[in-house]
Amino acid sequence: MKLVVTRLLHKLQGSDHKREVIQVFTLPALTPLSFRNRLSSMNINSTLQQEPEEQVIIVDDENQEQMVVLRTIMRKQNLIHRSSFTAVLNDENKILILQRSGFKDLHPNMYEITCAGVVQANESFEECALRELQEELGIEKPTLVFLDLFFNENENNRVWGSLFRTTWNDELRFDEKEVTWGTFLTFDEVNTLIQRRQCTPESSFILELLS
Repeated sequence: MKLVVTRLLHKLQGSDHKREVIQVFTLPALTPLSFRNRLSSMNINSTLQQEPEEQVIIVDDENQEQMVVLRTIMRKQNLIHRSSFTAVLNDENKILILQRSGFKDLHPNMYEITCAGVVQANESFEECALRELQEELGIEKPTLVFLDLFFNENENNRVWGSLFRTTWNDELRFDEKEVTWGTFLTFDEVNTLIQRRQCTPESSFILELLS
């Protein structure tokens, strides 16, 4: 489907108004229901149930390690944890935007501008970033550039994040348990999606760090 971004123009006097088209670009015509039906035919539900649950590192507000718990406990209690965030850009300086799987435990079906993942027990930020790139996108042995360490908090997530960037121009292989769809967009196109609240809450903050 095509996403048509418009701006509402009001006249100073009277109630007349009109809309001006300011941007058009294509997004996948894929609903959560159709996505689940497609996964059902691939037998991914049973695969998810068979995988052991992740153990993740819990930290305090100073990023000091406190304990290791199951991922479900971390989400249920909204505990502070660590995550890696890797922005993937190509040689045209476009950024890879991904649609999260409908099975994600946080922000399902939303768009995000990084390949992100929770740091597991006995894992560094960089090791987590490399693992997520390989598992979710099929990116092998990329060169990572560290950009920033930050703390971000909202009602559903409290995380110390390490932001990396990498450049990739080769084929991508999406893990459909994690990623539904992805494409490279300009920074302006990504910002449009963020303004429309179609991206994860961290996206706006991360885009500022990348700009």
